Amino acid sequence: MMKRKMTSAFAVAAVMGVATAFAVNPFSDVPSDSWAYQAVDQLATAGIINGYPDGTFKGQNNITRYEMAQMIAKGMANQDRANAEQQALLNRLAEEFSNELNTLGVRVAKLEDRVGNVKVTGDARINYIGKEGIDGYDYEDKLTARVRLGLDAKVNKNTSVKARITTGSIELGDSAKAVEPNWDLVYVEHKFGKNFVVDAGRYTQKFGGGLIYNSNFDGVGATAKLGKKVTLNGAYGYMTAGRFAKTSKADNGDVGLINANVAVNDRFSFGGMFARVGTTNVRMGNGKTNNEFDNVYGFNAKYNVGKFGIDGEWVKASGLSDSDVWNVGVKWGDYKINKKNSWVIRLDYFDQAKNAPVFKTQKYESNDLLKKTRYEGYKAWQLGASYAPEKNIGINAYYGFNAKTQDGNRVNDYYRADLNFKF
Repeated sequence: MMKRKMTSAFAVAAVMGVATAFAVNPFSDVPSDSWAYQAVDQLATAGIINGYPDGTFKGQNNITRYEMAQMIAKGMANQDRANAEQQALLNRLAEEFSNELNTLGVRVAKLEDRVGNVKVTGDARINYIGKEGIDGYDYEDKLTARVRLGLDAKVNKNTSVKARITTGSIELGDSAKAVEPNWDLVYVEHKFGKNFVVDAGRYTQKFGGGLIYNSNFDGVGATAKLGKKVTLNGAYGYMTAGRFAKTSKADNGDVGLINANVAVNDRFSFGGMFARVGTTNVRMGNGKTNNEFDNVYGFNAKYNVGKFGIDGEWVKASGLSDSDVWNVGVKWGDYKINKKNSWVIRLDYFDQAKNAPVFKTQKYESNDLLKKTRYEGYKAWQLGASYAPEKNIGINAYYGFNAKTQDGNRVNDYYRADLNFKF
């Protein structure tokens, strides 16, 4: 067969009306009216993509997703000839066929380093929260919205500058508060080989399994993979979210942190955390503003088999009474927002002592303990469910119930629903 460009095959088939398999559907897994089909045609017309890896386009054969990935990889190698719009198409195709590209190994990894300098991602959320249960507690249900945009700019194949801008949570119907977007993440990430990464700036840092903190952190962090099973993470800096939001540096204590995780096998993993927290002048759940937690340590574990999973974490501040917090949860399902029709249901139990070092957590709504329950800590259940009706659209619902303080006083139940979009 004579060598010809992909776009020539389209043209010949269109003009002659040949009823071949190619004319009906040139991509066995991609419908002819899809964006990917049109994107490849556009890139072929521009000469960025040109036939099979051997330089030919075999029009009589259907094209598998793997073969298409090979052509995309070839287009990525020619990205120096592509303009900004064509590079954006290559990026989108590379994301769509990422699984197939991954099977090509190092060759594709090298090509991916050359595709575009700046990647833009984002997410949006519409959120409804309601609370009830405490006599005399005046709470209005809230409907809020939030949009975040993330930037990932490649400096070279090992170094990236990353940032995120957010609108913050906007209460719908309340126009008295102006929307003030701000950069909540700004940092540099550098990879020293495949197994060692350093982040510096304002990035996201997790303490242990995330029960006491998993949010913005000012400082430097390093993560090292030791073989296939052990991961170590260390960080030094300042917490800047949750209890520490809008806190001046003079009132914020520095933190030294070590996380360790061991993946015993594909089903079971466990980890430990140790943090040295300096004196802070922030209001905690115990009502205190001057807090000396000193050493904070904890352990976490996770077990999964099929769709079933169970996980838990326990954390305590040394030298401080009534300072432990723990959580255990079970789940059924495997939810991923980018996987259509994926779902999960989950049930958690929480037990937080009044002096527990919970700095910021998305695990449970516990802020109502302030002022209403004499800072007694709490015990509570939470039922949650998530479902992705379409790719990159997620519905999440939570119900916190049977919440009581450690002394038996009732804390309000709450319900929450999120509609999330990822782009």
